[in-house]
Amino acid sequence: MARSSFPINQISEPESGTPGSGTGARQRFALFDLGLRPFYLLAAWWSALSVLAWGLAASGALPLTVSLSWHAHEMLLGFTAAVIVGFLLTAVSNWTGRDTASGARLALLSALWVVARVAGMVGPGWFGAVANGLFFLASAAELLRVMIPNGKTKNLLFPAALVIMGVVSTVWNLAPERTYQMASVGMGAIVVIVIVMSGRVIPGFTRANLQRPDIANTVWVERALLATAIAMFALDALQVDQRLAALLAIAGTVLALARSLRWKPWATRSIALLWMLHVAHAWLIAWFALRALGGLGVPSANAMAMHALAVGLVGGICLAMMMRTARGHTGRVVIATRWDVAAFCILTVAALARVLAPLAPDAYLPLMAVSGSLWALAFGIFAVTYLPILGLDKVRRCRS
Repeated sequence: MARSSFPINQISEPESGTPGSGTGARQRFALFDLGLRPFYLLAAWWSALSVLAWGLAASGALPLTVSLSWHAHEMLLGFTAAVIVGFLLTAVSNWTGRDTASGARLALLSALWVVARVAGMVGPGWFGAVANGLFFLASAAELLRVMIPNGKTKNLLFPAALVIMGVVSTVWNLAPERTYQMASVGMGAIVVIVIVMSGRVIPGFTRANLQRPDIANTVWVERALLATAIAMFALDALQVDQRLAALLAIAGTVLALARSLRWKPWATRSIALLWMLHVAHAWLIAWFALRALGGLGVPSANAMAMHALAVGLVGGICLAMMMRTARGHTGRVVIATRWDVAAFCILTVAALARVLAPLAPDAYLPLMAVSGSLWALAFGIFAVTYLPILGLDKVRRCRS
């Protein structure tokens, strides 16, 4: 894909076409060539398996002792963090022209993430705190290593967000009684990254694909939207009067809707890897709207909002971006397969089931089970179909 003219640094995709394709090509192990390769696979496998384990353990079908706090931590600071780190290691290399971790260094960073997952399941709180804290610190340090010499300070937001996530994970592991506050801060850091990155990649990819120079951002809308989201998470963490949160959420709904309309999502209906991003972004509007209703006292609206954010927005953006960037940065054609479309549609149904579950008390548990199973299926499809794409590459054989 051609590089977008979008004025803010964004991830770009190399020219499509399988590396070394054609006669005389052979497979080469390439898992640790680029940041997104191991972390996207780790994220997908862990997302599918941990959600299944949580559901089976909660139902008594699996003899595991896993808490709701563990489940929330692993979705936010395990799965989502892996996607973010993989994406940023790739994007920062593009922005700066400097190589981020690869080879042994990337393998060690990936191993540290795995150790953190094991620590959360079998180790004492201090072990999980140390392992997770080190992973986030090492990831932020790797980004800073290539960003600081580049001199573009506006992108320092991303390593700063990783440091915050590391602090959140450390406190979460050491003081489980602070789960609610830490979940609010952790989700806030993730949503800040999602809002900033979606504002870069969605209009950039859309404009480049559709050849529509009029698709762009409005600067004051972007800034106001980000400030509104940060303020809402701060109010949640501090447990301030929800009526103020309702006012902010109403403003956020209007801003997010204005942002989306500026990007002309209806024009992407024939390009799956584009409309997926726009559909995922629509959950941001739904989150603000549901939070407004919750702040005004509508029953179950806040619970619905939380899952619109976690399953719909974060899950959807992660899956759509994993598909698109995995294809673009391994030299594949950036076109969705039937499996890609199926996985994303399955995830969307999972989000709808989880968000709507509180409206059907008699069917609440079955809908939760359906949502968890579909989530695991969606990311399981990615994990299986992208294993050869991310784990291997093709190179030409030398001819004598």
